[in-house]
Order: sequence, then structure tokens, then C-alpha cells
Amino acid sequence: MSSSPFKNFLPYLVKLPAKALADLDIAPVADPSGGQWSTIGFVAPFKGEPMAVDLEGSGYLMTVQFNNRVLPAKVRNDALDARIAKLESLQGRKASKKDFAELRDQVEFDLLPKAFIRRSTVPVLFRQDMMLICTSSQRKADDIASLLVSTFPDLAPWPVQTKEPPVSILTDIAISGSRDKFTASDSALLKGEGKRQIRIKNKAIADGDIHDLIDAESYSVRELGMWTGVDPDNPDITFSVSANLTFKSAELPNIQSVSIGKDLFGFTVLCAQSFTNLVRDFVQVCGGMADRPDAPAGANNPDEDDEL
Repeated sequence: MSSSPFKNFLPYLVKLPAKALADLDIAPVADPSGGQWSTIGFVAPFKGEPMAVDLEGSGYLMTVQFNNRVLPAKVRNDALDARIAKLESLQGRKASKKDFAELRDQVEFDLLPKAFIRRSTVPVLFRQDMMLICTSSQRKADDIASLLVSTFPDLAPWPVQTKEPPVSILTDIAISGSRDKFTASDSALLKGEGKRQIRIKNKAIADGDIHDLIDAESYSVRELGMWTGVDPDNPDITFSVSANLTFKSAELPNIQSVSIGKDLFGFTVLCAQSFTNLVRDFVQVCGGMADRPDAPAGANNPDEDDEL
């Protein structure tokens, strides 16, 4: 493995202690049956290891797998064209939009058992009261959170939210250049009124023309590349974060990519520690954690509040 499987993630707070995961019997995911388009479930993160891997006291790692049946468009369209041609020949008229939709559904259902299965995995890191779902897709994260709740009802995941809006903090860092441990790098997504947006790559955010867009043209920063550390030539972590707290392209530059494959377990431990600390530090820059709403009925509610 030459690239990090943890480079994108969405952070959540959880109620269930991470160590409790190891005590639960987790059934592995099954392939979709002939009448299913997809299934979701758990696979062992490492061959021969349990479903929840203990990261030497630093947390736990689980892996969620999506098994999706994929029907090639050409196969479906060829079969659909044949059925439309047959219908039009029998009825002596052009197929309507309703006919087209019904025949497409029939074709997809009939060809479903022949569709091949595409598998993709998403790691989930647990450390203390935090969970990182390692994807940039909110839809996948929602599906995984639902799966985890159905498996561990006391988990009660809650998307990390901050007291101050992240967009205002990102805009401030872009204008000032840095704030606390975070320094702006060379990428950003600016959004203005309506659907106006500008994506910036490989350009210093401190440039005056970018500041003019933010100040005079009322653009806000919805995603910003940053780094942490004291040396811009040797940062501790590089990453970008969006206004909805999706972290992307997070890297530990001092870790050689070739070493990830040699010791993926050790790299996983480093990421669990570094990236959860990164989230905690950024939450503090945003004024701390927002108040969490009451957990769902039946969830385990400790007397003390969660703290970062």
C-alpha cells in the first residue's frame, strides 16, 4: 500500500467506550443476493485479526465494506433497446417515457443476478470519545453511522460541531495567514452569492487579490488547505478542511509512503493519534465543542459531559 487509507475523514463523538467494541461479536458482511443491489457490513481490518483491532491502547480500528452490484451501462442499454424495439413492433407506435422507465426497471431487475460485485472499504478509527469515519463522502459516512448504531445501540455517534461557525474561522485564517497551530497553505474554495465559487490551487492564500475577493466581493472561505507545525518546509500535518468539518488529504509528511505498506499497523496507530488530536485542536480554535443534544432513548448517557 503506497497511500494512506486515512487521508479523508469526518469526525464524530461517541458515547460507547472504544474498548467495548472488542467484546462484541460482529458478523462479517455478506455479498448481495440475487435480488439485492448492495450490502454493507464489517470485514477484518487485517488478515487473521478480529473485526475490531486494538491499536496498542491508542484506540481501535474497524473496517466497513460496501458491496455494490454494478451493471455496465452498455449491457443494460443493449437489452433495453431490444425490448423497446420489440414493444414498438408489437404496438405499432413509439415507446412513451412511461414505457421506457418501466422497461428499464424490468431490464435492471432481470439482469441484476448477472451484475458483478464491486467492493470498497472505509476504515473507522476510534480513540477515546472520538470516531473518524475515513471517507470524504457524507452519504457513505451516514450509512456507516447507521450501521454502527444498529450494531452498537449505545454508540450514539454525533457529528462534531463547534461553537463558532467553521466558515468564519477558515475565512479569518485565510486573511490573517495563521491562527494558533494552523497556517494557511496554497489551496482554498471560495463561495459567493448564488452559485458563484472559485477554487484556488497552488497559489498563496496570503496574496492580495485573494484578500480582495474575500473583503470587497463578499466571498467566504468554505474549504482551506492548512498545515501544522513550526517549519513550513517540514510540517507535522498537511490537510484541508471544509466548513462542514470534512477533513481531506490529511498527510503526515515525515512518514514515507513506502513505509506504510511495510508497517500499516504502526502507521494506523500514528494516524489515530495525530488526526484525533488535529480535530481536537481545530475544535478549540473554533471556540470549543458545541453542546451535544440529548442522546436517543435507550442510549448510554454518562453523568459527565464529553470533553475534548
